[in-house]
Amino acid sequence: MGSSSTLPPSSLVTGKLQTTIPAVLARRHGIKTGTRLEWLPNSKNKTLVARVLPDAVTRLREAQKIATGNKRAAAKLKAEYEADRAWQRAHDREA
Repeated sequence: MGSSSTLPPSSLVTGKLQTTIPAVLARRHGIKTGTRLEWLPNSKNKTLVARVLPDAVTRLREAQKIATGNKRAAAKLKAEYEADRAWQRAHDREA
């Protein structure tokens, strides 16, 4: 059969409760060794959402830019914060 699979990427949980991020998702979202994920459960529809958290070096560099008066970096951080809060509020309503 020459048809390609249209199933979404999946992974298996090991006996140590570990899993592997499918390569296609890791590449798409910049996930590599050391990337931190935040897991948000939704008991209403039995789902988990994994959010990719920025690495410490990136956060430190952005903080340094803001501390030195870089208005563009401060505006970017504020926009990300507001988007994050909106996302969290929407997620809280689902839970």
